[in-house]
Order: sequence, then C-alpha cells, then structure tokens
Amino acid sequence: MKELICDRAGEPMMRDEKWRRHAADCGDCREVLSVAEWMTNLAAATPPAIELPSASYLLFKARIQERRSAADRSVRPVHAMMIGACILFFAAAGIGVILGRETRFGWIMADAFELLGEFAGLILLAAAIVAVICSAAAYFGGLSWANERR
Repeated sequence: MKELICDRAGEPMMRDEKWRRHAADCGDCREVLSVAEWMTNLAAATPPAIELPSASYLLFKARIQERRSAADRSVRPVHAMMIGACILFFAAAGIGVILGRETRFGWIMADAFELLGEFAGLILLAAAIVAVICSAAAYFGGLSWANERR
C-alpha cells in the first residue's frame, strides 16, 4: 500500500461536502472516497446469508464450552496416572513371569495372576453389566460421542 500524502485522506468524512469538494481535486482523497463508496455499495447490496444468533446465546454457549474444556483439563492427570499404572503393572507382570516362582516377588505375582484368573469371569460379567447400564443411560439421556466432541 502506498503512503498517503494528504493529511485529510486518512480521516474520510463521507457526508462532509467540504471534504468531498477537496477529494475532487486531491488524488489521495479521491482514491479513499472511491474505495469507501465501493465498500458502502457492496455492503448495501450484500444481504447477510443467515440470521445471526443473539449475543446472550453466544455467551451462554462459550461458558458451557469453557466448563467442558476445564473438565477435560482436570481429567488429564487421572488419565496419565492410569496409563502409568498400566505400564507399571505390565512391567511387574513381565518381571514376575521371567523370574517365575524362584523369588518372593515371583510368588506374589504368580498368586496375583491366579487370583485374577479365578475371578476373570466375574470381572468380565461386571464390566459388561456396567457397559450396558452406561449405554442405556447415554441412549435415554440423549448423550453421544458426537455431542461431546462439539
């Protein structure tokens, strides 16, 4: 963009007749006037495509989004700890399997896996019941992953 030479070109006064007469003689002001008139005509000829929502609705929606993002941020440490606990569990299980029953740690791990094996069916049944209950609550409550992501 070129540098304006005329001081009055930076502050167009579209409705002022003195300025319009000045713009007829001044190249910078004439250019500003032509651009301003073109933009005014374009704005008048272009109707808004959709009706915009009210400001209160947008503020309400922004507050809900802020609460959701705050909840997501607060859950991140819990997820990180769950991942860390799983990694530690599988590392300990691997060490227990490698050591076998020759050490105290190996005995503890072997007993823990036997205990889990005995109750595996009950654990899976309880997990399936919880999944069905959560799915029914989400279905009847109108919740879905698509709504959560928005």
